[in-house]
This record gives sequence, C-alpha cells and structure tokens, in this order.
Amino acid sequence: MRKIIFHYPNGASVIGTLKDAEEPELSDSLWNYLETPRRFICHNNLSTGYSYGAHSRPSRSPGKIGFMGSPIGNHPVSYTEVHAGEMVWTGTRFFIAYGKCTEPGIMGAITVQIDPEYLDTFVEASNDVWRHTYEYHKLAVISAERGEVK
Repeated sequence: MRKIIFHYPNGASVIGTLKDAEEPELSDSLWNYLETPRRFICHNNLSTGYSYGAHSRPSRSPGKIGFMGSPIGNHPVSYTEVHAGEMVWTGTRFFIAYGKCTEPGIMGAITVQIDPEYLDTFVEASNDVWRHTYEYHKLAVISAERGEVK
C-alpha cells in the first residue's frame, strides 16, 4: 500500500493510505505529484463544516484537474458523504474533511484515507488549521510527502 505523510503546523505528522483500488488514476496523479515533498496553504470555509482546502502551486503542465462543478475520479462524492480523515485530490489541491461537512455540492473522489491510528491526531491538527485562520490570523501550511511502499 502506498502511504502519504502529512506534516502540520502544530508539529503533528499523520499517515494516510492512497485509495489505489477505488481511484487508481487519481492515486497515481497524487503519487507522481509528490515525487518531491510539496507544501500546501490551507483555508477553512465557514459554509462547509469541518473541512478545508489545501492548495499547492500548480504544475507548469498540469494533468487533468477537477473542480466542484466538474469533479474527476471514478466515484465522486458530495461534501455530505465524506467523513473525518477522507481527502479528495483534484490534481493540484486537496479537500480535507475532519468532521461532518454540510455543503450540498459534489466535491470529487476520495483519494486518501488517514490511517485509523492517526485519526485523533489528524482531527486535532485540522482543528489547529481552523485556529490558524480564525484565531491566529496566520496562514496554515501543511506539507505532504511519499511514505513507505509496503
């Protein structure tokens, strides 16, 4: 299984597993994108519940990219269908859920699932991302890199 390691501003690191069986093209896209570690700026949206976008600098020659109105992937889901620890990869950014989401629109296909043993740490780190936006008024930056292939 291919793993992705996420590092958060509060010092936490969590590991997620790519959903290779369900979303092979998106999983490959993310794996290739993370040939070198990448940084993502995060911003919470008040209207979507417990989720945030994590945006990176786009590639000079991006592949297929999904948007809310035209998601990519084999099994696109709406915000209300995602659960804590599920991440949608769109080709250049993540939509990350750390609790119940309320937006009615379709957001894309779940590409990464945070491993269960890291879920509590992930939720706390994601709450800290929220605090960066609404309490600290500082940009939250996370990083992602390839983990070990098992």
